[in-house]
Order: sequence, then structure tokens, then C-alpha cells
Amino acid sequence: MSIDFIRSIPENKQTNGGVRDFGQFSEGFCFQVKTIIPKDVFKISPTEFDPKEGVKEKWLICLDTEKEKSSLMNLIIKNKIRKQEESGVIIKAHEKSDLNLNLNINNINRGNTNTNSVEGLTAKQSEAAKVDGRWVVLQDWTQCSLSCGGGIQTLQLMCHPPQNGGNPCKGAAIRTRPCNPQPCPVLKVTEKPIKFEKLIVKMMPLTNRPTRYDKCHLKESDIFAVIKQKGVNLVEQLNLDPNYLMSNQCEKIPARVVMTNKSISVFKNENLDSIIFISDLNSVSLMRIKNSEYCFILQGKSENQQIIVCAMESKPAFIEEWDYDFSLFKHQCQEKRPVIKLAEDNEAKLKFREGVQKLKTIIIEEKAEKAREASEKEEELEIKKEVDNTQSMTFLAMQKEMKLEAMLQKEEELREKEDESNLDTQLKQEEKKKDILMKSIKEKELEEQFNISRENAKLAINKIKDEARNNIIKKRNEIKKKINLMRLKSERKKMLIKSRIMSMRSETAQKLQFYSKKGAMEKCFLPNPEKKEDAHNIEVYCAANFNNEMTQFMECKVPETFCYTCCEREFGPVQLVLREKCYNERCNALK
Repeated sequence: MSIDFIRSIPENKQTNGGVRDFGQFSEGFCFQVKTIIPKDVFKISPTEFDPKEGVKEKWLICLDTEKEKSSLMNLIIKNKIRKQEESGVIIKAHEKSDLNLNLNINNINRGNTNTNSVEGLTAKQSEAAKVDGRWVVLQDWTQCSLSCGGGIQTLQLMCHPPQNGGNPCKGAAIRTRPCNPQPCPVLKVTEKPIKFEKLIVKMMPLTNRPTRYDKCHLKESDIFAVIKQKGVNLVEQLNLDPNYLMSNQCEKIPARVVMTNKSISVFKNENLDSIIFISDLNSVSLMRIKNSEYCFILQGKSENQQIIVCAMESKPAFIEEWDYDFSLFKHQCQEKRPVIKLAEDNEAKLKFREGVQKLKTIIIEEKAEKAREASEKEEELEIKKEVDNTQSMTFLAMQKEMKLEAMLQKEEELREKEDESNLDTQLKQEEKKKDILMKSIKEKELEEQFNISRENAKLAINKIKDEARNNIIKKRNEIKKKINLMRLKSERKKMLIKSRIMSMRSETAQKLQFYSKKGAMEKCFLPNPEKKEDAHNIEVYCAANFNNEMTQFMECKVPETFCYTCCEREFGPVQLVLREKCYNERCNALK
């Protein structure tokens, strides 16, 4: 996979070009790279920055963490944009559509301004393909609400919207499933003295409300908050005492943080009416805490306006996620709206005053309603005290239940550690096998590259000897072009080797069989659209060879690229000579 063959990327919407985020799946955090491998020699230029003809490929790259995926995506996008700028190509996407690109090519003549689509650069813009909506995991399955007797787990999803008239996402965004269906154990009365174990205290979320995220509009979730004490500067305190967050002086309380594109607030109750921190978003700064993976500081205009925000659970990406969203809401989401001056209108003023009066009446009624609710809460508290007195009779039974729960938890932890140890051993063995296999494959591919480079060098030398002295200057330019071409081929093959190493996910035995496979060239053919038998043969072949690989199965069924896909499937990367022969005899020769 070469940078030059990646489809063009607009500079104002970098994730809507040849490199796109694909979401989170069981294989990991994935993104997609679209390339076009030209049939002839190709180099990006101000007049031609995408190959017009060639083999279209889609690379699906999955990594273990979101951070690694973002880092690799940004690296590929930056290198592609740098290549475009070096060749005098500047691409910007229209505001209404991500697929129609406005191409501003700044060259010497300043006259070759061409506005075409990225797909073909033709006068007639091709109709964009429909893309269905898909679910992306926003928050994974939560812990079971009960340890026995049947509880509930919750999964939160976010719909990646459809494009170009595609089908919308199906199903609910918040899903539940049952868990821990086993019945709770029955306590048996014994005459032995009760031994009280140490209580296990767990912090639960402040509210039952799900985490909400609406890009550039709203982000809210449950957190731990450390409130600033009088006369204490949190930044200076952390510098003096790095263990301040773990000391008894630091008091953590459950809270709810709400951020919009205008302000950020922290509340300490589920009704969101008890504010402990609020500030305008433009006057707040987010500061990371040294040696802390789960906490950061929100600093307002003054030193007295400080608060520490920590994750409810151990999430390594908590700070990275909030740092990115904070910068997004504060800088990138800000849009200047035009100010419209309204003409003086006495009737409008009168309506405004009437509206203000109605609003005051509503506020007074709400205050009265709150006062009534407060009196009802006081009565509820008195009833609660009576219930607490009654519950003291069941204290011994609760202690037994807690002891039993601790024993079950210890057994579960021991079993999980044993399973993790066995899986780690298997993983190390598979990694050793994979390293040995990749080493042998790399040596074979380097040998093939050396032979090809040597043959190209011989051809170049023979051409130089045969040319007359009158064409020396012309031949020197041709030699430079050939050297650049060899470098481009070498860079492409290096990137191809690295990409294959990164995409090695399946078992070692299957990969070895794939790389050394010598199949039947007769299975590959250029299908005739008028023959239904060809479409049936394509369906049978793709189902037999890509039944477990959905992306490659869909690409295999495309009639225009079926022959090339078949040759690549029948002859592994080690059999480059046979694969090229298959291309020439079965794909190119039959056109």
C-alpha cells in the first residue's frame, strides 16, 4: 500500500477522503483505507492526482486501542496531504456534501482550476454509492445489577448516520440483557458465633441516566469530583503532595459533569440543580495531573474556581477522551452566527412584556411546587427513619450475605487469574510461531525485490549504451525518472510488507497455506454481464473462499475486479510470477 495510491483527502474534512474511521468491532478499533493501483506508471501531479484506471482496493486495519488507531490514521492522512501539497494540489470539500470536492490547484499558470469528484475526475460526476447506517459501541456492557437471582446489563450504542440515501440503523440505541440467573443461596441457621468481616465499599454512579454524547452540542457522564477547600490551591497542593488524591484530606464525591459548546458544569445530585462548579467554556482550561491516568483539573478564570474530575471506573482512555472533546467543543465547534438587528416594534415589545409576566407567574408557581415537594420529602424522611429502625433487626442476616458474596468474589477472581495465565501462555506461543513465519516470508520477498531491481538496472544500462551521444542530456533526465520510479516501487513494496505484517490476525497455519498456495488459473475469468451463469459461478466461488471474511466476500462479488481477486486468492504473495501470469493471461488478455 503506497501513499501515492491512496484516494485524495480534503484538507478541511480529513476523515471524508481515502482514509475513514470504521468503528469498533470484536477484532479491535478499525479504520478503512481506499486505494487505486494503476495499470501503468503513475505519479501524483497538479493535473492528475488519482489514477484514472487501475485496481481498486479497500484495506481494513484494526488495532488494539483507540489511541493506536488515531495515531496511525493521523500519520497516514498527514503524509497524503503533504504529498498533495508538494505536487501543488489543494483539495477542499463542499459544506453540503462530503463526496463533491472543490479542487483548487495552485500552479504556475493559475489557470488550471478543475472542480471534479475524487472518484474519477471526469466531466460527468458519478452517482455516489449508498452507505447504510451502522451501530458504534458508545459504552460497553455494564456490570450486572445483581450478583444472583437475575440482574440486568446495559449496552449503549450510537448510530453512525447513513449516507447518500442509505438505510438507517435498526434497533434501539440502549439495549439490555439478563445476567446472573442463578438463584441466591439460602442461609442456614448455625449455632457457631458470627464472625464479622470488613465491609466492602463500592462507589455507584450518581444517577441511572445513561451517558449522553452529541457532537458539538452535549456531553455528560457520572464522575468523581474533588471540591477545592478554602485557602487551598489544587495545582500547588498536587505539586507539594503527589499522593494528595489518595490521602484522607482529599474528599471525593460522586457528581455529574455536563459540557456544552457554551459552558461546562458539575452537579452533585441527579436532579442537576445543585451546582458545585460552573463556568463559560472559553474561560476554562483543562490541565492534566502528573502521574494520574484517571483525573484532570478544570481551572476557571480565578484561582478559587478549581475542581478535580476523576473517572468512576478505571478507564485508560478517560483523560484522552475528555481532552479531545474539550478541545473540540471549545475551539472547533464554535461558529460565529450573524447578528440581525430588528426594527423597533411596539407590538413586539408589548408581547415581550406579556411573555415576561407569564414567565414570572410560572416561576412563582414552580417555587410553590418545590416548597410542597420539600414538605413531602420531610415526611418521607420521618417514614424512612422508622424503616431504618425496623431494618436493624435484619443486620445479622445482611452480614452473612456480605460474607458469602466476598467468598464468591474471591473464587471468581482466582478462576479469572488462572484463565488469564493459560491464555497468556497460548498467546506467547502463537506470537513465536508468527515471528518465525513472518521472518521467512520477509526473506523471500526481499529476494524477489532484489531480483526485480537487478533486472531493471540491467535494462537501464543497456538503454544508456545504445543511445547516441547527441541525446545525453535527454537520457540523463530519463535515468532520473527511472530511479524515481524504482524508489516509488520500492517504497510501495515496503509499505505492502508492513501492512501485511500488521494485518496478520488469523492462525499461523492458514497464513502459511495462503502465502504458498498454487491454485488453478482456470477458475479466474472476466465475467460477461449478459450471462447469468457467470454471476452464479462468481457467487459460488466467493462463498467457498471468503465465507468467514465479509469485507473480502463483498469485494469478490464485484464483476469488474473479480478476475484480479481470484488470481490473488489462487496464487499467494510468494508466487508473484504465477500471479502476474494469471493477470496477463486471464484478466488482461481476455479484455
